[in-house]
Amino acid sequence: MLLKKTLRILYYNFFCYIMVSPLILFFVFLSLFKKIRFGIIRSQRIGHTLANTEFYLIDKKIETSHLNLDIIYKAKEIANNQSLIMVKRKLKIFPSYIVHVHNFFRLFSKSKYEIPILKASGERDVLNRLAKNKTEIDFTEEEMNYGKEYLLRNFGCNADTEKIVYLCVRDSEYLNKALPRGNWDYHNYRDWNINNFIMGCEHLCSLGYKVFSIGKFTNQRLISKNPNIFDYVNSEHRNDFMDIYLAKICKFAVSTGLGIDNAPLIFRKPIALIHVPLEFSYFHNNNLIMTQHHYSEIKKRNLSISEIFEEGKKINFKYNSLGYKKINISLVQNNSQEIKDFFEEMHFRYSGTITDSEIYDKNLEIEFWKIFKFNLKKYNLESTHGILSGNISHSFLKKNPYFLN
Repeated sequence: MLLKKTLRILYYNFFCYIMVSPLILFFVFLSLFKKIRFGIIRSQRIGHTLANTEFYLIDKKIETSHLNLDIIYKAKEIANNQSLIMVKRKLKIFPSYIVHVHNFFRLFSKSKYEIPILKASGERDVLNRLAKNKTEIDFTEEEMNYGKEYLLRNFGCNADTEKIVYLCVRDSEYLNKALPRGNWDYHNYRDWNINNFIMGCEHLCSLGYKVFSIGKFTNQRLISKNPNIFDYVNSEHRNDFMDIYLAKICKFAVSTGLGIDNAPLIFRKPIALIHVPLEFSYFHNNNLIMTQHHYSEIKKRNLSISEIFEEGKKINFKYNSLGYKKINISLVQNNSQEIKDFFEEMHFRYSGTITDSEIYDKNLEIEFWKIFKFNLKKYNLESTHGILSGNISHSFLKKNPYFLN
């Protein structure tokens, strides 16, 4: 059976190479006169489609990459059609079969013919690109007018006057449905119970916001009688266009760390992000960061910052569901009150009143950065962050004194 499958793959690849051989010869000829690079728009994952491409477009404007001949193609699957439409307005996208030409060049070098930022596994803004440059991937005026009318007609919301919050809560449904051939269990540590967020959402509504739960597929419902909370992800009006439009017009996003939160990211919207692993939290773009409690099954208590780093080193900071199990750490989701306080803090920061709030404590923040940066240096992780331009949650630090050590 294995032999039969291997022969089938070899036959398929051989046939593909025969079909694209004229293109291979053409690009080989061009490479004699100009540096050729290949890059794939990983359209099967919206986070990579938006963030990596946005970074590439910025780099292309400010660096010498325009001197290269960049051949960019897309994956076969498309996570969000609107995002690809917007990308295509900025880039010439070749068909997916160009991968075979790309693979031919890889035979000679695994790095020489690559566009690094499109190949990057994460969407980390280590160079603080977003703060320094205008948005590259954007809507047309016609699209903005359409989105405004659609929002008003179907949700009764005025895009010009309403304060919209973009709520992204991860569960396993998207990957299981969109990419069913993969085994995604190793991501399960990132899944959340959306019920933990209802109290926080209702509090935001009391402060004048309207909350939209975002996503393509989910196995949960955001159940509330509050008319300003919209379970949009389960709505008949959910579509790829509105997923991105709502990110454009929201005041800020709230996320547990998933691909769709890169939509507000590219529009330079701050994100209140509950992130694990702590060591790789997205401290950029004025994001507000909180993490889950890391409970040690051996020590029978929650771990401090330094202890989390120490345990992570044991698995070389290669985190997944099995990795946490290996180091005997149980991730304990923040309770409803903690999340409510976190949401309120994001409101204070958005409205510019954080320094007047009771939760503000600059000394706690200074202590956090002292410990966090010390551990980044100790474990040689500084390069994963680059320029640190985000914020740590004061409400989390204040209620969890064990953490600062």
